[in-house]
Amino acid sequence: MGIVDSKSAPDGSELPTSVWGRYREGGALIGFKVKWREPVRPGVYQQRSHTVVASASGWKSALAEAERFLRGAQGIAHRGEKVARPGHGHAVTLDELFDDWVDRYASRQLSPRYVTDSARLWGREVSPVVLGDDGARTFGDLTLSEIMEQPAWLVAYQEALDATGLGDATRRKILFLIRGVLERGQRWYPEVLTRNAAVSMFEMPSGKRRRLVRAPSLIAVHRIRESILARATRDPLRPLIEAALVATMGETIALRPSELLHSARWEDLHERTLWLQRSEDAFGEDHAEPGLKTGARGTRILPTAREDLLGLRNALEERFGAQPDHGLIFQKLGRDGPLWTADGESVGWTLDDYKRFTERVYRPARLAAAAAKDVAAWVARMRFYDLRHGAVSLALHGGMPQHLLTRYSGHSEKTLNDVYSHIIKEYEGQPNVDMAEEARKARAYVAAHPHRYNLSAGPQNAQQRRRRARRASESARPKAGR
Repeated sequence: MGIVDSKSAPDGSELPTSVWGRYREGGALIGFKVKWREPVRPGVYQQRSHTVVASASGWKSALAEAERFLRGAQGIAHRGEKVARPGHGHAVTLDELFDDWVDRYASRQLSPRYVTDSARLWGREVSPVVLGDDGARTFGDLTLSEIMEQPAWLVAYQEALDATGLGDATRRKILFLIRGVLERGQRWYPEVLTRNAAVSMFEMPSGKRRRLVRAPSLIAVHRIRESILARATRDPLRPLIEAALVATMGETIALRPSELLHSARWEDLHERTLWLQRSEDAFGEDHAEPGLKTGARGTRILPTAREDLLGLRNALEERFGAQPDHGLIFQKLGRDGPLWTADGESVGWTLDDYKRFTERVYRPARLAAAAAKDVAAWVARMRFYDLRHGAVSLALHGGMPQHLLTRYSGHSEKTLNDVYSHIIKEYEGQPNVDMAEEARKARAYVAAHPHRYNLSAGPQNAQQRRRRARRASESARPKAGR
């Protein structure tokens, strides 16, 4: 039994603008949903919604109440203010909380694909699941107060989910999604959700790692950087950007790719640290940069990576003039320089830009680096994200206290001990190393022992040759009608 939004009233007449009727798939009216936009900051708006539940007094009175609420909400939004959430959250349903989660959090910070997958899972496997033998309630219709007063609803949902026959991986995704939605609900409705009941009530399917984290050596990082710099390109600025990206990922403790690309700005680069920023507006709403998973934190940057970034900035300024401090370090480039929005905001890399970099630049570079005698063969299959693992492992070898390492990396202490337990054991009892000195030694070694790269044999060049050959054969083929 799913939920359907319609522009028709129960008598068949068309509903006013920005008002939708909410019906069960069987045709029963739930209420009326109104939508409006509120300003977040100049030029940026967020979608808000509220559902007026139809009562026994009839649907016409619920429709009139919905229209009154909409007029009031639009007036408040027009003044640049924020509409208070009615009922202090007690009557908010899980479906409404999920809509808020998408509008206020996921669409800003998570990838579009993850948001789409989450909406699909919620619509198919969460909201319409019938609870109880009488079939009178669905999971999405439960209110937040019901979840807190009767946590057994969560147990009943998991039993129904287990009976669907879905695989462990899919069930884990669904349960983690519900946990995440309720976690945001705790921040927005603290007077109702005093705790996240899903954490204690759900039994998560086994999710043991199928492979150990493998950390690349600093020499491998610099071999990849070396192969990128050796690549022939039309624009000599492009290899500098890509090499600085690799060096910063491998020698900063510790970044996620999305955090580095969407959050790090020139004003955040300091002598020993690189800051990832997060801000709050006048309403107390969080506005983290997209991809900023664990909020504001400082990361430890090694001098070698900082040198690459400063060299990149000098190259940008030589060509395009002075770079504003509030611009992203890895800002998207146009013909006339780094791109800016009409509101004066940096234009960062998109997901397609990142995928293009990992496939067309990073992948051939790691294959070329793996051919060097001083680099492990498995580096040929190393993901770009594995550079983060290498940075964390270097910090463990350097003897960094775990409370500092969790702060720099954005990990919890439990995650750190679970994921890197084999690396912690490997370095146990060994003398600590100086991380900055190790990075300098690796860079000096690679510079003193350059590797001859056969970049013409890379997979991307092979694809280009095949495309050129196909185009040549097609152009030589007789045209129809000649």
